[in-house]
Amino acid sequence: MKKLKTLLITFMCLLLTTSCDKPNVLSEFASGQDTDDALLIDAQKAMDTLKWDDAINIYTVKLSAAGQARRDVKNKLASAYAGKCGVLFFDLIQGLKNSPSPQMFRLFMGIFAGKTLTTAACDQAIATVQGLGTVGQRTESENLYLTILGLARIGTTLSSKLDRNTSDGQLDGVATVCNNAASGAETDGWAADWKAYDSNIFPSAPAGKTAFLTDAEVEKVIVGLGLIFENVAALTNSLGGGNSTLTGIDAAKQQCADAMSELTGVATCTFVKASDIPPAHRSKLIYAFRLMMDASEMGLGSGNITDNVSWMGDLAQYAADLQQYANDMDAWINNPVGPQPTEPTKPDPDLYSLSCSATGIPGLPAMPDLGP
Repeated sequence: MKKLKTLLITFMCLLLTTSCDKPNVLSEFASGQDTDDALLIDAQKAMDTLKWDDAINIYTVKLSAAGQARRDVKNKLASAYAGKCGVLFFDLIQGLKNSPSPQMFRLFMGIFAGKTLTTAACDQAIATVQGLGTVGQRTESENLYLTILGLARIGTTLSSKLDRNTSDGQLDGVATVCNNAASGAETDGWAADWKAYDSNIFPSAPAGKTAFLTDAEVEKVIVGLGLIFENVAALTNSLGGGNSTLTGIDAAKQQCADAMSELTGVATCTFVKASDIPPAHRSKLIYAFRLMMDASEMGLGSGNITDNVSWMGDLAQYAADLQQYANDMDAWINNPVGPQPTEPTKPDPDLYSLSCSATGIPGLPAMPDLGP
């Protein structure tokens, strides 16, 4: 018995101690080591205890270049960024499954009610997953994760700016999606060249409105929704058919496409990066999204999305007619033969049930100098 005990002790010593030329066989599982495997264990421990910055530092700084390039490590890095942002994957999926309403923007903002948010970290998570390849090159799990991150980009942007006072998932009384915080009152960038129509697209914000979305923040919402549209197949497989969230997303995709078709002739809203948005369409897309976010069907306002789309179509037609009028007037001034061209009638926003009251017209053409 004594010999057996001695043999066991000797065996354990050989197993656990360091030999002349090799490290302890269990050292790769020890914390605080410099090998990639040991560092990944430390990173996972940091993730498990919600120490997101510690995990991110390991994934982006301490790991070797080869370790940082691993696909599984990039997925973990995206998870760390998402955790720092405030995204809990399981909670989001359950919230989407249990949603009783297709009011999309209200739902997305409500999921993040009362949470501490770091929106820049969500942006980093999205960039990390997008770096894995196109939608066809990514796995379904990666596409599902990107869909959730798109939702998070919308929810965190809306919640951090429009639900700061009450954190109850509802639009604060001082908040509006119609106006641009950059100016503090009016939405910038849509002034017409012709003095008769030299006004911004939305009038000054109503009294008492002090919380706004900048155009750059509306772009975050646009890209967030684009990520959802791009990867909706993965979300459908996760949630199953007949889900009210999916109903809302499908409706939003069609309504957004209709709006953009009316305004630009390009029927798509699937932009997954801000750089994907055509510069010529940027202002019109931001305008369309402000109207959609404030529509009752989307959940944040009282307007009618059908009237909004009709308004956009009439605006686009008016802009085209006005351009033709400008050309005709220019020709008539140079050769005043026949009746003077008739100026087209400007659409009246009061005839539409608009989400945001609008007084200006997007994309008005420059007018010729008609003289005194």
